[in-house]
Amino acid sequence: MSTNKKWSMLMRVVLALVLVGVGVAGGYYLWGRSPVPQAFFVGPGRDEVIPVRDEILNLISSAQHEVLVVQMEAGDIELFEALASVSGDASVRVITTPENATQFSQLQETGLEIEHLETLGVLHHKFIVVDDKRVLTGSYNWSRNAYEDNYNWDNAVLVTNRAVAESFQLEFEYLWDLARPPTTGGDEMSCLERLNAARFADLVPVKGIGDILALRILEYRKTSGSFATVDGLLQVNGIGPVLRSAILEKLGCSAP
Repeated sequence: MSTNKKWSMLMRVVLALVLVGVGVAGGYYLWGRSPVPQAFFVGPGRDEVIPVRDEILNLISSAQHEVLVVQMEAGDIELFEALASVSGDASVRVITTPENATQFSQLQETGLEIEHLETLGVLHHKFIVVDDKRVLTGSYNWSRNAYEDNYNWDNAVLVTNRAVAESFQLEFEYLWDLARPPTTGGDEMSCLERLNAARFADLVPVKGIGDILALRILEYRKTSGSFATVDGLLQVNGIGPVLRSAILEKLGCSAP
């Protein structure tokens, strides 16, 4: 084989490797996948709390169309003011606990959508999802203690990955549905439509239901897509004919 042919073949191999590299890099860019997630650790005597908080502020300020936040603490009001500042350009929804209602009172006139989750168990989630692809989660609280006192051992991980972000989005939407007030369905809705639109706040007041069975009903509906018939309630563990009738009556219709 001549020298020119050898060089030509070598250049083709090099070009192919370059194209593969560009394709991989482009895939990471287009699909929002980063091979190197960032981890942060904070604790007494450490200075890393500022980078964690700065990363959260940077995430918020970079938002272009959507920010989803679930936080059990809301004492670091500057972070929520940052959310309010981008709410004019992006959809911003926050889920927190009823204990934080006072902190949010001054933000009611902004574009923030806020729901307070009150169910059996403690809302212990701490995560933020930005623009369908970036997630920051961990034990780090959005509290004044975490920022000003820094006496807790905490962590946070920043991941840029659409598949991971989608998982957190699904969890957010599930919790959002739990936190929302009762539905106000009109008379034109059928019993089945009312059942498939029912929220946690609609089901909990039914005598004999409570938090656990209400969550089971919503989880069954979530995994099944929706109820095909009202008798589908009987497939939920703990629901029998009596409770089925009570639920339908509470929703404004009678059992078939």
